[in-house]
Amino acid sequence: MNQTLYWLPRVFGIMFIVVATLFVFDIERFSWGALFMHLLPALVVLVALLIAWKQEMIGGILFIILGIAYIILAWGKTPWMSFLVMSGPAFVIGGLFLLP
Repeated sequence: MNQTLYWLPRVFGIMFIVVATLFVFDIERFSWGALFMHLLPALVVLVALLIAWKQEMIGGILFIILGIAYIILAWGKTPWMSFLVMSGPAFVIGGLFLLP
């Protein structure tokens, strides 16, 4: 397998986790519950990436499911650009994991 194709979805997944972690800075008043709630998306993506690291097919499907889940959960509550910013990378990473 091509090394670039092997590492590209993994690096994109790590970058996506870093971006999702930036939501921690959105906390207005610190509490452990607020910290956990803002880190929850990053933790979910981290678990998906750990699964995808060993089982690429399952991980690719999992990333696509995460992208669809965000669209379903945020439908009507956020502008369309947030779907592109949050679900778009999940779809791309999932697609890269599913490539042979």
